[in-house]
Amino acid sequence: MKQQKDTSMGEKKQSLNTQLANAVAAVASAQDYLGRMCELTACARNRETDARNKVNEAQKHFDELVALVKKSAPRNTDWTRPVGVPIDA
Repeated sequence: MKQQKDTSMGEKKQSLNTQLANAVAAVASAQDYLGRMCELTACARNRETDARNKVNEAQKHFDELVALVKKSAPRNTDWTRPVGVPIDA
């Protein structure tokens, strides 16, 4: 095919075949990039789940320790009083 000359810039305009080939390459590159980003997103979700599980485990351990403190606290102290129950005056 014959390439046309762009009169305004003095540069040759790419043929339709070249433009199509470049467009196909751009689509393929974009799809590859999307695939890599989807893999990274899945990995990040897995790491987020792991982090939440660690927080939940730590919170559970903390709650167990607080329960032990309440259980072993002397009578008539704030530790043995249920939450929301006012102190007797």
